[in-house]
Amino acid sequence: MLRISTASWYVGQVNHMARLQGESSQLQTSIATGKRMISAADDPVASARADRFARLEADSANWKANGDVASRRLESSSDALSAMASDITRIRELALVAANDTQTPADRHIVAAEIEQLTDGLLSLANRRDSDGRYVFAGAASGQPAYARDGGGSIVWQGSGTAPLAPIGADRTVSVGDRGDVLFAADDGTSLFAAAEELIAVLRATPSDQAETDSARADRKLGMGTALDRLDSLQSNLSEASATQGARLQQLDATTERLDIDILEASIARGALEDTDITRAIVDLERTLTLLQAAQAGFTRISGLSLFERL
Repeated sequence: MLRISTASWYVGQVNHMARLQGESSQLQTSIATGKRMISAADDPVASARADRFARLEADSANWKANGDVASRRLESSSDALSAMASDITRIRELALVAANDTQTPADRHIVAAEIEQLTDGLLSLANRRDSDGRYVFAGAASGQPAYARDGGGSIVWQGSGTAPLAPIGADRTVSVGDRGDVLFAADDGTSLFAAAEELIAVLRATPSDQAETDSARADRKLGMGTALDRLDSLQSNLSEASATQGARLQQLDATTERLDIDILEASIARGALEDTDITRAIVDLERTLTLLQAAQAGFTRISGLSLFERL
């Protein structure tokens, strides 16, 4: 009986010291790495929760990145829309001046030349790119200019499709671009550039060195009336587009702020599960080492008695 009890005590002490050594080793690793869990087996429940927070953190970071891309494009397009609205206002002012019967054909040719310059500026704005180099008004074809001159010299939209939607939340998406052929069109469907080209043609209908005939005057008045109606429509549509862009930017800013909070909260929650409480770990390590030293000393002292030598 003595032999069995002593052997059991021996095994128990060895197991106890091994457990203390394992605990001290794990605590030392946790302190060194800053991680409480070295593997999922250390705490399966906490590990599963930490994984969920890590996925939420990663998803939120991806959604925020998508929102940042959309914001950059919206900022670029919003700036372009404001500048275009200003140029169209100037074209309308010039058209009103040219519509006055006191203007000569030569005067109207001068006005047409200025409108032509403004149209070139509008083309540059319509081909605005964001900070990533993507054309913001080309729809889905954002890798190429939204507008170009065709074989006849007319400015035409060469984008395609609708810009893709990027997720900015579990159930929210945002467009990362716009279609210029939709934004820059009058209510009758005439594009901004076609309207400008037709206006220029009306102003140049009578050669600058000739007097305007009654028939030409009637045609000019009809053409100028149509041009002014289109310019009014274009101004209104651009104003509405600018307001929409502003609202989208505000929504994206609010979404970005919320995602920043989500990322921070998920990171804190994950850290609370994964990261080592250094102060507590050091205290636990010191306690474990003290117990281990005491167990080792006691084991050495007792195992050295003559009783063990006779077993």
